[in-house]
Amino acid sequence: MKVIYKITYPNGKIYIGKDVTDNINYFGSADSRLIQKDFTRDDRKDFVIRKQTLRESDTASDAEVNRQVEYIRHYQSNDAAVGYINGRNLRGVEGLSPTYREPPRFTSNSKLTYLIIQETGNPMGSPKRT
Repeated sequence: MKVIYKITYPNGKIYIGKDVTDNINYFGSADSRLIQKDFTRDDRKDFVIRKQTLRESDTASDAEVNRQVEYIRHYQSNDAAVGYINGRNLRGVEGLSPTYREPPRFTSNSKLTYLIIQETGNPMGSPKRT
């Protein structure tokens, strides 16, 4: 099972990731140094992290699983005020850079995608299994 997921930390910041092995214990590759800066020693004594499946599929290709980028854009998790996506996580991902605050320039196709996201509130519709 291939999964695109969202991790929510106690401070409300998020991480969007993918897992092609469906490992229940995998929580992504968010930068631990960034997370560590946001929590005191006392905060760490009682710490709950939520993992939500946004999309899952038995038959998705790797290219389809790479659609996690659409979720990163939708949730703006590459904005340091919102999430823990950093430059290391985004290497080679076209159109994304860490801590952007303004929406990227749209081509006609991406503008349509953006409008669909804006209308539905989710780049892929409801969480679903294919």
